[in-house]
Amino acid sequence: MKSSLLVFDIDERRALAAAALSPLVQALRAELEPLIHARLPIPEHKARLTRIGGRCSFDGTLLDFDPWSPYEHRCPQCHRVFNDLAHHDWWAMGAQLWVAERAAQAAALHLLTDDGAMQSVALRILSELADRYETWPNKDNVLGPTRPFFSTYLESIWLINICHAIALLEHQGNANHDMLERIRRKLIRPSRDLIASYHEGRSNRQVWNEVAILSASRTLGDAEQFNARLNRYDGLFDLFEHGLLDDGTWYEGENYHLFAHRGLWYGVQLLRAAKVPLPAALESRYRAGFVTPFLGILPDDTIPSRRDSQYKVSIRQWRFAEWCEMGIAHAASHNAHADERLAGTLHRLYHPDSSAALKTQHRHPFSTADAERNEPAGALSRADLSWRALLMITPALAEGERWSPGSICLPNQGLAVIRRDSGRRYIALEGGHTGGGHGHPDRLALTVQHNHDRWLEDPGTGSYVEQKLHWYRSTLAHAAPLVDGSSQDSVPARLLAFEDRGGAGWMSKRVDDVKPGVHLQRTIVVCDGYLIDVLEWEADRVVQIDLPMPRSFEFRDIADWSPADPHGAGGLEDGFDFLTDVMTDARALHDTAPPEFSNSAITVARDSQDNSLDVVHYAANTKLVAWRAEAPGPPGQQRELRRWLRFSGEKGCLIGVWSWVPLDRYSISANADGFASVAVTVTGTESVHTRTALGWHIALKARNATSSIDLSWRTEPDDAASSATDASGFDEAESCEREPHAPHVVYQLHEHPRTIAFDLSEPHYRRTEQTWAEAGRPEAAVAMSVKDDLFTVTVVRFTDTIVVPGEDQENLLDNERRDVNADGAEVFITTRPGAPWVGSWLAVPATEGPATESPATESPATESPATEGPATEGPATKASPTDHRARSVETTPGSPPAKVRWAPVTVDNRKAFMLEFHLPVAEIPVEADGTFALEVIVNERPRDRVRRRGQLVMSGGGGFAYLRGDRADSDDALTFRLPVPLASHAN
Repeated sequence: MKSSLLVFDIDERRALAAAALSPLVQALRAELEPLIHARLPIPEHKARLTRIGGRCSFDGTLLDFDPWSPYEHRCPQCHRVFNDLAHHDWWAMGAQLWVAERAAQAAALHLLTDDGAMQSVALRILSELADRYETWPNKDNVLGPTRPFFSTYLESIWLINICHAIALLEHQGNANHDMLERIRRKLIRPSRDLIASYHEGRSNRQVWNEVAILSASRTLGDAEQFNARLNRYDGLFDLFEHGLLDDGTWYEGENYHLFAHRGLWYGVQLLRAAKVPLPAALESRYRAGFVTPFLGILPDDTIPSRRDSQYKVSIRQWRFAEWCEMGIAHAASHNAHADERLAGTLHRLYHPDSSAALKTQHRHPFSTADAERNEPAGALSRADLSWRALLMITPALAEGERWSPGSICLPNQGLAVIRRDSGRRYIALEGGHTGGGHGHPDRLALTVQHNHDRWLEDPGTGSYVEQKLHWYRSTLAHAAPLVDGSSQDSVPARLLAFEDRGGAGWMSKRVDDVKPGVHLQRTIVVCDGYLIDVLEWEADRVVQIDLPMPRSFEFRDIADWSPADPHGAGGLEDGFDFLTDVMTDARALHDTAPPEFSNSAITVARDSQDNSLDVVHYAANTKLVAWRAEAPGPPGQQRELRRWLRFSGEKGCLIGVWSWVPLDRYSISANADGFASVAVTVTGTESVHTRTALGWHIALKARNATSSIDLSWRTEPDDAASSATDASGFDEAESCEREPHAPHVVYQLHEHPRTIAFDLSEPHYRRTEQTWAEAGRPEAAVAMSVKDDLFTVTVVRFTDTIVVPGEDQENLLDNERRDVNADGAEVFITTRPGAPWVGSWLAVPATEGPATESPATESPATESPATEGPATEGPATKASPTDHRARSVETTPGSPPAKVRWAPVTVDNRKAFMLEFHLPVAEIPVEADGTFALEVIVNERPRDRVRRRGQLVMSGGGGFAYLRGDRADSDDALTFRLPVPLASHAN
């Protein structure tokens, strides 16, 4: 059975393999030499994600991966070697991907060179993977069901390579068909069906899931499933339509564009093989997507670290050269000329100028399929590419002049860049699409870089399983305005202006409701030797705003610093918990400042690398206060000193002048209404900047000569907001329909002994790998009652054993709270559905030991929980004599005080444990009519797992429990009303 997944001319490819691409063939063949006779490095166990696995304990650097070294792992930075079990678990991920990719590589070489040894390698890999597939357990996963890995998308990448290996072997016509059919039966079909049981919405990961399912269906000859999946409303075409913005970028940012677009590449080849055309509009976006990653490139040839990107990723790696080659080959397949920008970038990669001083950096032989690791920048050639290039790239190198991008604006993606000095100076203003789940709260962040010198930058994101992830996902970690000590809400920014005349350019963006009722606008004007930064705000109240200053710049004229509390809002992703040694200008702590203390103008400066003085002057129509603190540096780097300005008011304007050439003089004017003017004199030429109804006006005067420059507002409609809605229409973690509840239902609470109660079972279950029935039909009961001015939520979880981590045990798996992976309960409360949570608590029985199983004991007569209803009787369960305090954690900063107790109990001869949450009625956040919103979630973890298995959710189940941690959506909360006499005493 032939199951083509790629379209290429086999005779042409064989000729190229013997001639022009012979160096690539030799390199790929040499990589596979050890596999001809050696034992395959296929892991015995499934991969596991942990906090420390795969990273240096000293500097956080990603450890080298070597498929032949499963127990010793070297740090490329400090050269230490680690052998912890967690590193071995991490190694298993890379080893699985490496082995699967080698099967496709060997099959491609066999097809083009008739090398029998390569056929044997491919068949041996496929056969062994098939025989062992069922031995890896589908449990304890981080994100979706999978056997060899911990996340579904990794199995999708793995499966795609396996499917391509089979397709390439069958191209030859002499494959072992019985063996391939066994591989289809034991591996391809069950893996496909497992992946298809989970959907991640419009996530970049779902691209790989979809292509894997389609590739497997075609490999299986299952045309019915292939067509059904392809034509789903949430299938591959939907991902093209809503994942790629109009400018061709993937909505989650450059890093995820690179990953998602590679998955789409496989999808496009699959569509071509199946003779299914990609609509012209989507084809245009897809083709543009080959160029867009290079439009925002920084002066040091790295990709911007926007959103959840890795830090300082160089384009001078083999995979970027192959990216360009594939884009050029795709154009050729449509009889189109190669994009000169791609050809020019490829020229840069293959022919670096002498100033780059790059060492020859051949493709790393330990490539892990498309879950690629970043490597040092190096000189490259076609011999460094992969098996995909061997089959797909054009016979001759595309001709093109060396190309570097100029000023660029991608409104929907949110990238606006003005470049100067032949691209060596880079100024960018952030703001457009929010980026979905991988977006950062960084609207109106400013990036300034000159060559390798980064004045202000985006740090991207380090490890997803470290606590510092919350820092990198805070507004405070970015050069963006922070309101009232709390990270920005997830709202898009609108582009108001972008124009660059060469001598002068500007960009302006606005964010409405960055916090409720708070609107910000930032304008950057770039001229020769300096820029002007104008930040304006208006709010329905007095707000406090913090704005970071450039790295390594010192505040001038501040001699005395005093320790101070920065008064962050308290949220984990607000960033303030990561600060140490927080200081502020001592003069600002006094009610009366000395006469010489200027409270509306501050300067920061430093000596630059070329012995000039880099200076930043800020002034405002409100008081400015300088702050500084130690904070985490970019990923893999030491902590650093950060500085920021703080100011406040209902409405105001902050104006800055940044100069990298000496200024003769300057003046900054602001009035009560905001920006007035800025005058800057450089080398005898005075420039007076004002804003007009038409845009930005610059009046120039040099001696007796006068002239002017006018920059215009943008007139095109900005559809960033609508694009944001379109691209993130699915919840990434949801794939099952929720059990609906009637939002208008209000449950009336009465005073004790009457209660409101809910039985939680299958309709309330939120699963991971197992369905409710497969998980053993877990059940719980929840009841609410009021007595003596105390509101009580009682949770009874039916179980024979209680699995709880010890109190002194760390969560080594991820950055979540330890007790999310335990038997326990979460309670959330707020004023109404959809409002932010006012309080939330996570509690588990306070048993002892690393994973204690406490047998439930009988208690005196109990009553079964009543059925859900507006005023039904709840469990009148009495605690046993061992009743004691539960281990409780407040999960919302500023949560009202609550006491939580637990006890082992028996209800109707069923063993269980009980958790009681007691909250004073006076602390309940109620609306004027005495109503409030409540959610209760019961976590369950059996003793044979290290992560929780599922959750029972009071408002209704469905979907998946992956990555939810101790969070809940207040939109789903149920509404309750306090008894009338007590409602007036509540908050």
